[in-house]
Amino acid sequence: TTTTTTTTTTTHPTTTTHPTTTTTPKPKQCIVKEELKSTVLLAGCDNKDAIAVSEVWSRGNGFSVPDSPIVSCKRVASVFYEVENAIVMCGGDDVSITACFKNKIGSGNWDSFPSLHEHRERFAMAASGKYIAIVGGFKASAEVEVFTDGQWSNGPRIHELEGLIHHEAVGFGGCKVIVIGGFHDHVPSDKTFILNLESHEVIEGPVLNKKRFSHGATKFVMNHELYIAIAGGFDEYHVCKSVEILKVCDANGNIVIEHWEN
Repeated sequence: TTTTTTTTTTTHPTTTTHPTTTTTPKPKQCIVKEELKSTVLLAGCDNKDAIAVSEVWSRGNGFSVPDSPIVSCKRVASVFYEVENAIVMCGGDDVSITACFKNKIGSGNWDSFPSLHEHRERFAMAASGKYIAIVGGFKASAEVEVFTDGQWSNGPRIHELEGLIHHEAVGFGGCKVIVIGGFHDHVPSDKTFILNLESHEVIEGPVLNKKRFSHGATKFVMNHELYIAIAGGFDEYHVCKSVEILKVCDANGNIVIEHWEN
Protein backbone atom coordinates (compact mmCIF):
# COMPACT_ATOMS: atom_id res chain seq x y z
CA THR A 1 0.00 0.00 0.00
CA THR A 2 1.32 3.22 -0.93
CA THR A 3 0.36 6.13 1.13
CA THR A 4 0.82 9.56 -0.27
CA THR A 5 1.09 12.34 2.24
CA THR A 6 0.51 15.87 1.11
CA THR A 7 2.00 18.55 3.29
CA THR A 8 0.46 21.99 2.98
CA THR A 9 2.51 24.94 4.09
CA THR A 10 0.63 28.13 4.83
CA THR A 11 2.56 31.36 4.73
CA HIS A 12 1.28 34.28 6.75
CA PRO A 13 2.46 37.56 5.33
CA THR A 14 4.14 39.88 7.76
CA THR A 15 3.33 43.60 7.48
CA THR A 16 5.78 46.10 8.79
CA THR A 17 4.42 49.58 9.39
CA HIS A 18 6.76 52.49 9.18
CA PRO A 19 5.49 55.68 10.83
CA THR A 20 4.95 58.44 8.31
CA THR A 21 5.87 61.94 9.34
CA THR A 22 3.94 64.64 7.57
CA THR A 23 5.69 67.97 7.52
CA THR A 24 3.36 70.92 7.39
CA PRO A 25 5.11 73.92 5.90
CA LYS A 26 5.22 76.90 8.21
CA PRO A 27 3.06 79.79 7.08
CA LYS A 28 5.04 82.65 5.64
CA GLN A 29 5.62 85.44 8.11
CA CYS A 30 5.80 88.00 5.33
CA ILE A 31 5.08 87.99 1.64
CA VAL A 32 7.65 89.66 -0.58
CA LYS A 33 5.97 91.17 -3.61
CA GLU A 34 8.27 91.94 -6.50
CA GLU A 35 6.11 94.19 -8.58
CA LEU A 36 6.31 97.63 -10.11
CA LYS A 37 5.97 100.36 -7.52
CA SER A 38 5.05 104.02 -7.76
CA THR A 39 5.93 106.97 -5.54
CA VAL A 40 3.49 109.78 -4.81
CA LEU A 41 4.45 113.19 -3.42
CA LEU A 42 1.65 114.86 -1.47
CA ALA A 43 1.36 118.34 0.05
CA GLY A 44 4.46 119.94 1.59
CA CYS A 45 5.98 123.38 1.12
CA ASP A 46 8.05 125.38 -1.33
CA ASN A 47 9.84 127.65 1.13
CA LYS A 48 6.86 129.10 3.01
CA ASP A 49 4.26 128.41 0.34
CA ALA A 50 2.06 125.36 0.86
CA ILE A 51 1.76 123.06 -2.17
CA ALA A 52 -1.45 121.34 -3.24
CA VAL A 53 -0.27 119.66 -6.44
CA SER A 54 0.36 115.92 -6.22
CA GLU A 55 3.19 114.32 -8.22
CA VAL A 56 3.52 110.67 -9.23
CA TRP A 57 6.71 108.84 -10.18
CA SER A 58 5.82 105.59 -11.91
CA ARG A 59 7.41 102.71 -13.85
CA GLY A 60 4.90 101.56 -16.40
CA ASN A 61 1.81 101.46 -14.19
CA GLY A 62 1.01 105.12 -14.62
CA PHE A 63 -1.86 106.76 -12.78
CA SER A 64 -2.60 110.21 -11.44
CA VAL A 65 -3.53 111.50 -7.99
CA PRO A 66 -5.69 114.60 -7.52
CA ASP A 67 -4.43 117.66 -5.67
CA SER A 68 -4.04 117.22 -1.94
CA PRO A 69 -7.13 117.99 0.17
CA ILE A 70 -4.76 119.12 2.94
CA VAL A 71 -2.76 122.22 2.01
CA SER A 72 -0.39 122.84 4.87
CA CYS A 73 3.25 123.49 5.65
CA LYS A 74 2.92 121.17 8.64
CA ARG A 75 3.90 117.59 8.04
CA VAL A 76 1.21 115.48 6.43
CA ALA A 77 1.54 111.70 6.78
CA SER A 78 0.25 109.21 4.23
CA VAL A 79 0.30 105.49 3.40
CA PHE A 80 -0.85 103.11 0.69
CA TYR A 81 -3.64 101.07 2.27
CA GLU A 82 -3.69 97.85 0.27
CA VAL A 83 -6.99 96.63 1.74
CA GLU A 84 -8.83 99.45 -0.01
CA ASN A 85 -6.32 99.98 -2.86
CA ALA A 86 -6.16 103.58 -1.71
CA ILE A 87 -3.85 106.31 -0.46
CA VAL A 88 -4.81 107.50 3.03
CA MET A 89 -3.45 110.79 4.33
CA CYS A 90 -3.89 112.54 7.69
CA GLY A 91 -2.77 115.86 9.13
CA GLY A 92 -3.25 119.55 8.50
CA ASP A 93 -3.38 122.90 10.28
CA ASP A 94 -6.52 122.35 12.33
CA VAL A 95 -5.53 122.38 16.01
CA SER A 96 -8.64 120.60 17.27
CA ILE A 97 -8.93 117.61 14.93
CA THR A 98 -6.61 115.51 12.76
CA ALA A 99 -8.55 114.97 9.55
CA CYS A 100 -7.96 112.05 7.19
CA PHE A 101 -8.84 111.48 3.53
CA LYS A 102 -8.49 108.64 1.05
CA ASN A 103 -7.96 108.46 -2.69
CA LYS A 104 -8.87 105.12 -4.23
CA ILE A 105 -6.32 104.59 -6.98
CA GLY A 106 -7.77 105.70 -10.30
CA SER A 107 -10.87 107.36 -8.81
CA GLY A 108 -9.71 110.92 -9.47
CA ASN A 109 -11.01 112.29 -6.16
CA TRP A 110 -10.45 112.32 -2.42
CA ASP A 111 -13.12 110.89 -0.14
CA SER A 112 -13.61 111.30 3.58
CA PHE A 113 -11.91 108.86 5.94
CA PRO A 114 -12.45 108.58 9.72
CA SER A 115 -10.51 111.23 11.65
CA LEU A 116 -8.20 110.25 14.48
CA HIS A 117 -9.72 109.98 17.97
CA GLU A 118 -7.36 112.67 19.23
CA HIS A 119 -5.60 115.52 17.52
CA ARG A 120 -1.85 115.00 17.31
CA GLU A 121 1.07 116.56 15.49
CA ARG A 122 4.42 115.32 14.14
CA PHE A 123 3.33 111.69 14.16
CA ALA A 124 4.45 108.86 11.88
CA MET A 125 2.08 106.65 9.90
CA ALA A 126 2.45 103.11 8.54
CA ALA A 127 0.23 100.49 6.92
CA SER A 128 0.60 96.74 7.45
CA GLY A 129 -1.99 94.34 6.05
CA LYS A 130 -5.44 95.35 7.26
CA TYR A 131 -3.99 97.84 9.75
CA ILE A 132 -2.95 101.49 9.68
CA ALA A 133 -0.91 102.71 12.64
CA ILE A 134 -0.43 106.30 13.80
CA VAL A 135 2.62 106.41 16.07
CA GLY A 136 3.97 109.05 18.42
CA GLY A 137 3.62 112.78 18.01
CA PHE A 138 2.34 115.10 20.70
CA LYS A 139 -0.96 116.59 21.93
CA ALA A 140 -2.49 113.11 22.25
CA SER A 141 -2.73 110.77 25.25
CA ALA A 142 -2.37 107.48 23.35
CA GLU A 143 1.06 106.60 21.96
CA VAL A 144 -0.48 104.59 19.10
CA GLU A 145 -3.80 104.65 17.26
CA VAL A 146 -4.71 101.75 14.98
CA PHE A 147 -7.27 101.69 12.17
CA THR A 148 -8.87 98.37 11.25
CA ASP A 149 -12.37 97.14 10.42
CA GLY A 150 -13.55 100.66 9.69
CA GLN A 151 -12.54 102.41 12.91
CA TRP A 152 -9.67 103.79 14.97
CA SER A 153 -8.80 102.42 18.40
CA ASN A 154 -5.92 102.76 20.84
CA GLY A 155 -2.96 100.53 20.06
CA PRO A 156 -0.07 99.16 22.13
CA ARG A 157 1.07 101.28 25.07
CA ILE A 158 4.77 102.01 25.44
CA HIS A 159 6.32 104.90 27.32
CA GLU A 160 9.20 105.34 24.87
CA LEU A 161 6.74 106.37 22.14
CA GLU A 162 5.04 109.02 24.25
CA GLY A 163 5.92 112.42 22.80
CA LEU A 164 8.25 110.86 20.20
CA ILE A 165 8.65 113.18 17.19
CA HIS A 166 10.75 113.36 14.00
CA HIS A 167 10.67 109.54 13.76
CA GLU A 168 9.68 107.09 11.04
CA ALA A 169 7.46 104.02 10.91
CA VAL A 170 7.36 101.22 8.30
CA GLY A 171 4.90 98.32 8.12
CA PHE A 172 5.80 94.71 7.26
CA GLY A 173 4.68 91.14 7.83
CA GLY A 174 0.96 91.83 7.58
CA CYS A 175 0.52 93.10 11.15
CA LYS A 176 3.85 94.56 12.28
CA VAL A 177 5.28 98.08 12.31
CA ILE A 178 8.84 99.11 13.11
CA VAL A 179 9.29 102.57 14.65
CA ILE A 180 12.70 104.04 13.88
CA GLY A 181 14.74 106.71 15.66
CA GLY A 182 13.36 110.17 16.28
CA PHE A 183 13.57 112.78 19.01
CA HIS A 184 12.49 111.80 22.53
CA ASP A 185 12.88 113.65 25.83
CA HIS A 186 14.78 116.42 24.02
CA VAL A 187 17.51 114.12 22.66
CA PRO A 188 17.99 112.13 19.41
CA SER A 189 17.32 108.39 19.58
CA ASP A 190 18.94 105.32 18.05
CA LYS A 191 16.21 102.99 19.28
CA THR A 192 13.73 101.00 17.23
CA PHE A 193 10.56 99.28 18.39
CA ILE A 194 8.57 96.54 16.68
CA LEU A 195 4.81 96.68 17.26
CA ASN A 196 2.53 93.71 16.65
CA LEU A 197 -0.83 95.29 15.87
CA GLU A 198 -2.71 92.01 16.35
CA SER A 199 -1.36 90.99 19.74
CA HIS A 200 -0.37 94.51 20.95
CA GLU A 201 3.04 93.07 21.80
CA VAL A 202 5.95 95.52 21.62
CA ILE A 203 9.62 94.53 21.55
CA GLU A 204 12.78 96.52 21.07
CA GLY A 205 14.34 96.14 17.65
CA PRO A 206 18.00 96.47 16.65
CA VAL A 207 19.50 99.85 17.51
CA LEU A 208 20.66 102.13 14.72
CA ASN A 209 24.34 102.70 14.11
CA LYS A 210 23.74 106.40 14.68
CA LYS A 211 21.20 108.42 16.62
CA ARG A 212 19.00 109.92 13.96
CA PHE A 213 15.92 112.13 13.60
CA SER A 214 14.00 113.89 10.80
CA HIS A 215 15.09 111.09 8.47
CA GLY A 216 13.23 109.20 5.76
CA ALA A 217 12.45 105.48 5.63
CA THR A 218 11.08 103.03 3.10
CA LYS A 219 11.01 99.31 2.34
CA PHE A 220 12.27 97.71 -0.85
CA VAL A 221 12.81 94.29 -2.40
CA MET A 222 16.16 92.98 -3.62
CA ASN A 223 16.93 89.39 -4.66
CA HIS A 224 13.51 88.22 -3.41
CA GLU A 225 14.23 89.59 0.07
CA LEU A 226 12.60 92.52 1.88
CA TYR A 227 14.67 95.36 3.33
CA ILE A 228 14.06 98.64 5.12
CA ALA A 229 16.31 101.61 4.40
CA ILE A 230 16.66 104.88 6.29
CA ALA A 231 18.47 107.93 4.98
CA GLY A 232 19.09 111.60 5.66
CA GLY A 233 17.99 113.52 8.72
CA PHE A 234 20.24 114.66 11.50
CA ASP A 235 22.84 112.79 13.53
CA GLU A 236 23.49 114.49 16.88
CA TYR A 237 22.49 117.88 15.42
CA HIS A 238 24.58 117.50 12.26
CA VAL A 239 23.24 116.66 8.82
CA CYS A 240 23.44 112.89 8.39
CA LYS A 241 24.57 111.67 4.97
CA SER A 242 24.68 107.95 5.68
CA VAL A 243 22.18 105.24 4.75
CA GLU A 244 21.36 102.26 6.96
CA ILE A 245 19.70 99.06 5.74
CA LEU A 246 17.94 96.30 7.68
CA LYS A 247 16.99 92.93 6.18
CA VAL A 248 13.45 92.13 7.31
CA CYS A 249 12.36 89.02 5.36
CA ASP A 250 14.34 86.36 3.54
CA ALA A 251 13.39 84.74 0.23
CA ASN A 252 11.42 82.03 2.07
CA GLY A 253 9.13 84.55 3.74
CA ASN A 254 10.72 84.27 7.19
CA ILE A 255 11.30 87.34 9.34
CA VAL A 256 15.05 87.68 9.88
CA ILE A 257 15.75 90.90 11.73
CA GLU A 258 19.34 91.09 12.99
CA HIS A 259 21.19 94.41 12.69
CA TRP A 260 21.42 97.59 10.65
CA GLU A 261 24.17 97.82 8.05
CA ASN A 262 25.68 100.95 6.54
